[in-house]
Amino acid sequence: MSDKPNKVKDFISSVVGGVTSGGVSGAVDLMSNGGDLIDRFFETKDEKREALMEIAKAQIAQNTQEAKHSSIWVAGWRPFIGWVLGLGLFFYYPIRFAVATYLWAREVLESGLLVDYPIDAADMIQMVLAMLGMAGLRSYEKKQKITK
Repeated sequence: MSDKPNKVKDFISSVVGGVTSGGVSGAVDLMSNGGDLIDRFFETKDEKREALMEIAKAQIAQNTQEAKHSSIWVAGWRPFIGWVLGLGLFFYYPIRFAVATYLWAREVLESGLLVDYPIDAADMIQMVLAMLGMAGLRSYEKKQKITK
């Protein structure tokens, strides 16, 4: 039983060491060979699952501590990222769509020809479907009483 915490600690040290010593290439190697790394430290599926749960619990505890912090630089980085990404999406999609529609309509009216619409909606459709998928997953979890 006392061997288990050491395995998790060794695993985490290996992950952190691989990322910090290798920089971006170390992180990429870790992502592509993550399963091999887990297999090196844990033999059974139950051990692997338990170790990953311990890591997830540690991350949740870290996130909770960061959220409680009085400094905006510690507690505010996640909301900041959310706002930046939200503003980025706002400027990327609606404004891009409005400007493209205006330019397209002007071109059609001036030339008298029906030209192709300049925006491919594939990336927007992909995002909407991803958001709907997450909402559907959340609804399913609530229905199954997996979460509150």
